[in-house]
Amino acid sequence: MTAISLEALDAVPWDRLESALPQHPVEGVPRALRRPALGGGAATEEHCYPLSFCLAAGNGRVPSAATAALPFLVALAADPGTLADGVVPLLERWRAETDPAMRLPVLLQLGWVAAEAAQADARSVEEVRAVLDGVLRDGEPVMKVAAVIAWAQFDPQEPVRRIDLPVETLSDLAVRPRFEEI
Repeated sequence: MTAISLEALDAVPWDRLESALPQHPVEGVPRALRRPALGGGAATEEHCYPLSFCLAAGNGRVPSAATAALPFLVALAADPGTLADGVVPLLERWRAETDPAMRLPVLLQLGWVAAEAAQADARSVEEVRAVLDGVLRDGEPVMKVAAVIAWAQFDPQEPVRRIDLPVETLSDLAVRPRFEEI
Protein backbone atom coordinates (compact mmCIF):
# COMPACT_ATOMS: atom_id res chain seq x y z
CA MET A 1 0.00 0.00 0.00
CA THR A 2 1.20 3.49 -0.64
CA ALA A 3 1.71 6.15 2.01
CA ILE A 4 -1.51 7.78 0.80
CA SER A 5 -3.41 4.56 1.50
CA LEU A 6 -1.92 4.38 4.99
CA GLU A 7 -2.99 7.99 5.55
CA ALA A 8 -6.47 7.09 4.34
CA LEU A 9 -6.45 4.14 6.72
CA ASP A 10 -5.77 6.52 9.62
CA ALA A 11 -8.55 8.84 8.44
CA VAL A 12 -11.29 6.20 8.83
CA PRO A 13 -13.37 6.78 12.01
CA TRP A 14 -12.77 3.24 13.27
CA ASP A 15 -14.13 4.07 16.73
CA ARG A 16 -17.61 4.50 15.21
CA LEU A 17 -17.54 1.06 13.57
CA GLU A 18 -18.02 -2.45 14.89
CA SER A 19 -15.72 -5.43 14.53
CA ALA A 20 -16.80 -8.99 13.86
CA LEU A 21 -16.21 -10.31 17.35
CA PRO A 22 -16.35 -8.43 20.67
CA GLN A 23 -13.07 -9.94 21.87
CA HIS A 24 -11.33 -8.34 18.86
CA PRO A 25 -12.05 -4.61 19.12
CA VAL A 26 -12.40 -2.44 16.03
CA GLU A 27 -9.26 -0.51 17.02
CA GLY A 28 -7.31 -3.59 15.96
CA VAL A 29 -8.47 -3.33 12.32
CA PRO A 30 -6.01 -0.62 11.21
CA ARG A 31 -3.18 -2.48 12.97
CA ALA A 32 -4.26 -5.72 11.30
CA LEU A 33 -4.30 -4.02 7.88
CA ARG A 34 -0.87 -2.47 8.42
CA ARG A 35 0.82 -5.81 9.17
CA PRO A 36 0.55 -7.29 5.65
CA ALA A 37 0.93 -3.86 4.04
CA LEU A 38 4.21 -3.15 5.78
CA GLY A 39 5.33 -6.76 5.43
CA GLY A 40 5.18 -6.42 1.64
CA GLY A 41 6.63 -9.38 -0.19
CA ALA A 42 7.74 -10.92 3.12
CA ALA A 43 4.17 -10.97 4.45
CA THR A 44 2.85 -14.41 5.32
CA GLU A 45 -0.55 -15.84 6.18
CA GLU A 46 0.24 -15.17 9.84
CA HIS A 47 0.31 -11.46 9.01
CA CYS A 48 -3.30 -11.76 7.84
CA TYR A 49 -4.88 -13.84 10.64
CA PRO A 50 -5.76 -10.80 12.79
CA LEU A 51 -7.80 -9.46 9.88
CA SER A 52 -10.08 -12.45 9.87
CA PHE A 53 -10.66 -12.16 13.61
CA CYS A 54 -11.62 -8.49 13.27
CA LEU A 55 -13.60 -8.70 10.04
CA ALA A 56 -15.18 -12.16 9.67
CA ALA A 57 -17.93 -13.02 12.13
CA GLY A 58 -18.53 -16.46 10.66
CA ASN A 59 -22.29 -16.05 10.93
CA GLY A 60 -22.92 -14.42 7.57
CA ARG A 61 -23.18 -10.95 9.07
CA VAL A 62 -20.88 -8.27 7.68
CA PRO A 63 -19.70 -5.88 10.39
CA SER A 64 -19.28 -2.20 9.53
CA ALA A 65 -15.50 -2.46 9.99
CA ALA A 66 -15.36 -5.04 7.20
CA THR A 67 -17.14 -2.68 4.83
CA ALA A 68 -14.76 0.16 5.70
CA ALA A 69 -11.74 -2.15 5.34
CA LEU A 70 -12.74 -3.41 1.88
CA PRO A 71 -10.89 -0.74 -0.17
CA PHE A 72 -7.72 -1.41 1.81
CA LEU A 73 -8.08 -5.17 1.34
CA VAL A 74 -8.49 -4.64 -2.40
CA ALA A 75 -5.38 -2.45 -2.44
CA LEU A 76 -3.43 -5.18 -0.64
CA ALA A 77 -4.65 -7.85 -3.01
CA ALA A 78 -3.80 -5.74 -6.06
CA ASP A 79 -0.32 -4.81 -4.82
CA PRO A 80 2.22 -6.97 -6.67
CA GLY A 81 4.59 -6.54 -3.72
CA THR A 82 2.34 -8.69 -1.49
CA LEU A 83 1.49 -11.46 -3.93
CA ALA A 84 3.35 -14.87 -3.64
CA ASP A 85 6.68 -14.59 -5.49
CA GLY A 86 7.93 -17.48 -7.57
CA VAL A 87 6.64 -20.81 -8.75
CA VAL A 88 7.26 -22.75 -5.54
CA PRO A 89 5.09 -20.57 -3.22
CA LEU A 90 2.33 -20.48 -5.83
CA LEU A 91 2.43 -24.26 -6.21
CA GLU A 92 2.22 -24.61 -2.43
CA ARG A 93 -0.72 -22.23 -2.38
CA TRP A 94 -2.41 -24.15 -5.21
CA ARG A 95 -2.09 -27.43 -3.31
CA ALA A 96 -3.30 -25.96 -0.01
CA GLU A 97 -6.20 -23.87 -1.31
CA THR A 98 -9.62 -25.49 -1.68
CA ASP A 99 -11.84 -22.51 -2.49
CA PRO A 100 -12.27 -22.24 -6.29
CA ALA A 101 -12.52 -18.45 -6.07
CA MET A 102 -9.06 -18.40 -4.50
CA ARG A 103 -7.60 -21.15 -6.68
CA LEU A 104 -8.53 -19.40 -9.92
CA PRO A 105 -6.16 -16.41 -9.55
CA VAL A 106 -3.41 -18.72 -8.27
CA LEU A 107 -3.78 -20.89 -11.37
CA LEU A 108 -3.63 -17.86 -13.67
CA GLN A 109 -0.62 -16.47 -11.80
CA LEU A 110 1.16 -19.81 -12.18
CA GLY A 111 1.12 -19.26 -15.94
CA TRP A 112 2.69 -15.81 -15.63
CA VAL A 113 5.34 -16.91 -13.17
CA ALA A 114 6.16 -20.02 -15.19
CA ALA A 115 6.68 -17.82 -18.23
CA GLU A 116 9.19 -15.70 -16.30
CA ALA A 117 10.93 -18.78 -14.90
CA ALA A 118 10.97 -20.75 -18.16
CA GLN A 119 14.61 -20.07 -18.93
CA ALA A 120 15.94 -20.18 -15.39
CA ASP A 121 14.08 -23.06 -13.78
CA ALA A 122 12.91 -25.84 -16.08
CA ARG A 123 11.92 -28.06 -13.12
CA SER A 124 9.43 -25.49 -11.80
CA VAL A 125 7.95 -25.04 -15.26
CA GLU A 126 7.47 -28.81 -15.49
CA GLU A 127 5.65 -28.76 -12.16
CA VAL A 128 3.35 -26.03 -13.47
CA ARG A 129 2.76 -28.06 -16.63
CA ALA A 130 1.80 -31.04 -14.45
CA VAL A 131 -0.70 -28.92 -12.50
CA LEU A 132 -2.21 -27.55 -15.70
CA ASP A 133 -2.40 -31.04 -17.22
CA GLY A 134 -4.20 -32.26 -14.10
CA VAL A 135 -6.69 -29.41 -14.25
CA LEU A 136 -7.31 -29.99 -17.95
CA ARG A 137 -7.85 -33.68 -17.29
CA ASP A 138 -9.85 -33.61 -14.05
CA GLY A 139 -10.81 -30.02 -13.28
CA GLU A 140 -14.15 -28.33 -13.44
CA PRO A 141 -14.97 -26.34 -16.60
CA VAL A 142 -14.05 -22.91 -15.19
CA MET A 143 -10.66 -24.15 -14.05
CA LYS A 144 -10.08 -25.86 -17.39
CA VAL A 145 -10.55 -22.56 -19.22
CA ALA A 146 -8.24 -20.86 -16.72
CA ALA A 147 -5.63 -23.57 -17.27
CA VAL A 148 -5.69 -22.93 -21.03
CA ILE A 149 -5.25 -19.20 -20.38
CA ALA A 150 -2.42 -19.85 -17.92
CA TRP A 151 -0.70 -22.16 -20.37
CA ALA A 152 -0.76 -19.45 -23.03
CA GLN A 153 1.64 -17.38 -20.95
CA PHE A 154 4.56 -19.77 -21.47
CA ASP A 155 3.42 -21.81 -24.47
CA PRO A 156 1.34 -19.69 -26.89
CA GLN A 157 0.58 -22.69 -29.12
CA GLU A 158 -1.10 -24.72 -26.37
CA PRO A 159 -4.40 -22.76 -26.50
CA VAL A 160 -4.45 -23.22 -30.27
CA ARG A 161 -4.10 -26.98 -29.81
CA ARG A 162 -6.88 -26.97 -27.20
CA ILE A 163 -9.22 -24.44 -28.83
CA ASP A 164 -12.19 -26.82 -28.64
CA LEU A 165 -12.14 -26.88 -24.83
CA PRO A 166 -12.68 -23.15 -24.17
CA VAL A 167 -15.10 -22.82 -27.10
CA GLU A 168 -17.26 -25.70 -25.86
CA THR A 169 -17.06 -24.59 -22.23
CA LEU A 170 -17.83 -20.94 -22.91
CA SER A 171 -20.71 -21.95 -25.21
CA ASP A 172 -22.33 -24.18 -22.58
CA LEU A 173 -25.14 -22.16 -20.99
CA ALA A 174 -25.32 -24.60 -18.08
CA VAL A 175 -21.74 -23.71 -17.08
CA ARG A 176 -22.26 -19.93 -17.19
CA PRO A 177 -23.51 -19.66 -13.58
CA ARG A 178 -20.37 -21.40 -12.35
CA PHE A 179 -18.21 -18.71 -13.94
CA GLU A 180 -20.26 -16.09 -12.12
CA GLU A 181 -19.98 -17.98 -8.80
CA ILE A 182 -16.21 -18.24 -9.01
